Amino acid sequence: MKSIRIVLVVLSSLSFLLALPAKDTAKGKVVDSGTFEIVVDGKRVGTETFNIQDRGATNVTTSQIKVIEGTKAEQASVLEMSSAGDVVHYAWREISPGKAQTSLDVTPTSVVQHIMMSEKDKQVDLPYMTAASTMVLDDNFFIHRQLLVWRYLRGNCTAKEGKQACTPVKMGVLVPAQHIMAVISLEPLGMEKMTIKGVERELLHLKLMSDDVEWGIWADPADGFKILRFYLPSSKTEVLRN
Repeated sequence: MKSIRIVLVVLSSLSFLLALPAKDTAKGKVVDSGTFEIVVDGKRVGTETFNIQDRGATNVTTSQIKVIEGTKAEQASVLEMSSAGDVVHYAWREISPGKAQTSLDVTPTSVVQHIMMSEKDKQVDLPYMTAASTMVLDDNFFIHRQLLVWRYLRGNCTAKEGKQACTPVKMGVLVPAQHIMAVISLEPLGMEKMTIKGVERELLHLKLMSDDVEWGIWADPADGFKILRFYLPSSKTEVLRN
């Protein structure tokens, strides 16, 4: 299989939420927070504001998407995982224009999705015969892709001749917004120099494939592999960290 070598000292400190400088809060330690700017065909159409907290036994990622062009929309999600990366609970809600909501809970034999298409609808339960270790990779939430990259780097890179060798993988993921499980592939393409917001950086370039849709992802090894850029050529969509 194709592999890429990354400096061992950079990845050796990578835990599930990475060894990043953390800020204490009343609820936990902030591992990462910020905003992604979403641009389609050169036009800014929305933002994603996110926050990742380490609460010891669990990690909680919150996100809010706002679409400001065309049909204005707003969605929010909360993803709680164990320190090992297993799903504990996931909740998604549509703030506007509708009021749909869904959530995931883990049972001993499955992960169950609870779906309400509107406030007036009856709840529908949809079980997935999968383990709690299956990643949530929901529509629109780019921060979920960062969590995926962090898990990939932690679990699929091994020391070899003083370097870190990382191999491509395929894995199943949960996509609650579509009420499905999907298979995605993730492959490191190498280190690449790129100028973002006027600053040249050397970034790790990865390729994510989902339903024949290619995502380009660029992560910063100098800053805990935080994602600085996503690009979807098929829709001319670029997402940049502010």
